[in-house]
Amino acid sequence: MLLKFSDQRLRFYRHVHDTSAFPVGTLVHIIQCKNSYSLRLRAAALRNLVCDAPLEVTKGAPYAAARRLTRAHYGI
Repeated sequence: MLLKFSDQRLRFYRHVHDTSAFPVGTLVHIIQCKNSYSLRLRAAALRNLVCDAPLEVTKGAPYAAARRLTRAHYGI
């Protein structure tokens, strides 16, 4: 079972890496299309969107709070 979780983690970080070059509009589109993209890909896109969000949006908050602020800012 440990191997399975390890594979899932690797797949998630592969999605994070693959979506890191996408522009903001594409990331927002991926996050909003619940029927078109997997949950793992949408979570990776959200992680990149939060990390790329301007400081005026995140206000220097910890990740969980920054994620909420970013989602509110982009209307996700």
